[in-house]
Amino acid sequence: DLVCQDTGRLNWWKIEIEYEASEKTASGEASPNAKIPDNDLKGVESAIPIAASGGVTGIRINVEITHTYIGDLVVEILAPSGKSAMLHSRSGASKDNLKMSYSRDSTTSLETLVGEEIEGAWTLMVKDLAAVDEGSLDKWSLQISYA
Repeated sequence: DLVCQDTGRLNWWKIEIEYEASEKTASGEASPNAKIPDNDLKGVESAIPIAASGGVTGIRINVEITHTYIGDLVVEILAPSGKSAMLHSRSGASKDNLKMSYSRDSTTSLETLVGEEIEGAWTLMVKDLAAVDEGSLDKWSLQISYA
C-alpha cells in the first residue's frame, strides 16, 4: 500500500510450485577402428551397452567415419528392442569422411526411438553400398536422455 491514508491486512496467501524431475542421462562411446566392407550389404556393426533403465526422451549420436566417398554409406542406429533409425542414407556424394552429430532436433527419424527402453546394447550399423571407395568406422558415441 503506497498511500498512508488507509490500512489493510493480509488475511491469507498461497504459493504453488511445480517442478519437473530432471532428465537422467546415460552415455557410452566406442572406438572400433573397424574396416567397412566395400560394396557389402552386411556392413560393420559396433555396440555400446547401456546398463540404466528407462524410456528414451532424447538422443544424440556422434559418428566419425573415414571414407573417400560418403555417398556410398548408409548409417543406422539400432535400439536394444530392434527398432532402428536411419542417420545417413547415401547423401554427400563424393565428399570425404563423415563426422556428424545426430539428434532429435536434426534427424527426424530419431523420433521413432522416443519411449524405447534404453537398457541393453545400442548398435551402430554402417554399410558401404557401392564399389571402389573404402573406409572405416573410427569411433562413435551415444548420449541418451531418459525418464
